[in-house]
Amino acid sequence: MGKIRQKIMIDTDCASDDAMAIAMALNDPAYEIQLISAVSGNVPVQQAAVNALTTIEYAGTYNVPVYMGAENMLLRKLEYAYETHGNDGMGDIGLAPKSLKVSEGNGVVK
Repeated sequence: MGKIRQKIMIDTDCASDDAMAIAMALNDPAYEIQLISAVSGNVPVQQAAVNALTTIEYAGTYNVPVYMGAENMLLRKLEYAYETHGNDGMGDIGLAPKSLKVSEGNGVVK
C-alpha cells in the first residue's frame, strides 16, 4: 500500500520561481495539489494564472484547477517585478497554455 499524499493548495503570483515550485510539487509523490489560486504580485493576476496553467501543461503530470484570486494588494500599492521576471513573469520566453483554461468561480468557497 502506497503512502497517502498530502493534499495542498497553492496561492501564487506565479512567475518563474513559483512555476518551478509548482512543477516540483506536481512531480513529488508526497503531494497532491488540489487547486491553485493566482494573485497579482510579480505580474498581474491574469498573467499569473496563464503562467500557472502553462506550468501545469508542461509538467505533464495531472491537471489542477487554477482560479483567479486577488487583483490588488490590501494595504499598499502593487508594484510588479518586471525587471526581475520579465513582462510575462517567465523571462519573456513566449510560453502559453495550449488547452487549459482558468476555472470559473472561487476555488476556496465551493
